[in-house]
Amino acid sequence: LTFASKLFIILLCILGLIELGFALWTLLDQRYKTLAYDLADVGYIVSMDTYK
Repeated sequence: LTFASKLFIILLCILGLIELGFALWTLLDQRYKTLAYDLADVGYIVSMDTYK
């Protein structure tokens, strides 16, 4: 394999992983977004209390 083709294969692998990540994110979206938002809210409130 030439260097260019190796690079191309690595790029394809990375793109594949990104695609997989997006697919999983959309599947888990509804369940975890609310959780993430709740955690973000808690973190925000705590930081506001800290910096008063």
